[in-house]
Amino acid sequence: MGTLQHRDADQRLTQQAAGACSRVTFFTVCNDKYFPGLVGLVNSLRLMGHDDPVVVGDCGLTAAQREALAPLCRLFKLDSSLVRNPTQYKPFPFLLHPQGIVVMIDSDMIVTKSLNPVLALAAQGKICAFPDPEHDRWFSEWQEIFSLPSV
Repeated sequence: MGTLQHRDADQRLTQQAAGACSRVTFFTVCNDKYFPGLVGLVNSLRLMGHDDPVVVGDCGLTAAQREALAPLCRLFKLDSSLVRNPTQYKPFPFLLHPQGIVVMIDSDMIVTKSLNPVLALAAQGKICAFPDPEHDRWFSEWQEIFSLPSV
């Protein structure tokens, strides 16, 4: 009898873990300059069938922009005075202790097809990444920000 109860408990824990992993939350960072891109991102997610929560790391949105986003996204205020480039806030989700699948996506991305195949891989414990199409992209301010030697 004890073994049967133990198996039942294991099965319930496995089902709970599977349910936790099936939850998806999209995270992005945005300031006032990228607001139009963020609106495009949220709309494209919805058009592709992703009704999952979107959490926006707000590092400089205007009051009007925050008001427009409030029904669509969860806003998380970030101190824009601490960094020069908002992309440095990309790891902010750890502050919220997210559960399930965490999707980090740039606020100027447009989703053009379902992400379900990638999300299914993530639910299996895989780390999924999209390669940067501009692999030779470089910004001179990176040298100072990251204390890089000149080449």
